[in-house]
Amino acid sequence: MQEPHLQIFPDADTLALGAAEAIAQITSQSIESRGVCSIALSGGKTPVRLFEHIAKDYQNALDWEKVHFFWVDERNVSQDHPDSNYRLAHESLLRNLPIPLEHLHRIPTGRHSTIKGAERTARKYEDELARYFESEPTEDQAFDIVLLGLGTDGHTGSLITDSDPSPFSEYTETKRAIPVWVPQLQSARITLTADFINLARNIIFMVSGETKAKILKSVLEAKAVHYPAQLIHPVSNTATLSWLVDQAAASLLNPDLRASRCA
Repeated sequence: MQEPHLQIFPDADTLALGAAEAIAQITSQSIESRGVCSIALSGGKTPVRLFEHIAKDYQNALDWEKVHFFWVDERNVSQDHPDSNYRLAHESLLRNLPIPLEHLHRIPTGRHSTIKGAERTARKYEDELARYFESEPTEDQAFDIVLLGLGTDGHTGSLITDSDPSPFSEYTETKRAIPVWVPQLQSARITLTADFINLARNIIFMVSGETKAKILKSVLEAKAVHYPAQLIHPVSNTATLSWLVDQAAASLLNPDLRASRCA
């Protein structure tokens, strides 16, 4: 893996513009070199501006018929639920792009937020991923782009410290997607495993706002692994890991880290 790259933007909007440009460039390169591009999207509020910029600025600039969309994680709710990550992406991005419906590989969630329901959903999503990638998880059978966020507790996707199973569990190594129970929320979710995310060719974290400053510093500067986001490190020597952050989120970072990572 190459050294993680840190890029700091003045504010949330320039961050979204920069992330949109980076994703568009990688998408174009993937289509040119391999004829297709696979992207796993994250949820939360941070990527909304990014989605809107892509829909506005790149609607006619990319061959969207060669792009496949997946999701990093999902709450076990219906796709029209206000908390659905699919709904967020569909309303701010996907419905504005000329993408074949069969290229939208959403996590097939139901209406019951139980661990049993999440287990069924995770099995279906695992099957969908296996059909698309046509083999066991390897560097050659992985996403071109994975877009991630960072929670104030250090989680990413639904890799959450106190979840069951823990994101640090070893058994997840051979799985692409798993169900998790989040005790503090009393709800079930489905998430890609850290091991499968780490097979991706390009991983992009987007972090915005002063509420993320403390955890961003902890995740990037800690020498020991304490947070799920620290489990993300691509396995391929040619893969990239980028941290795209705004100035507010980067406000507590060590100047030496800024100097070494901001190339």
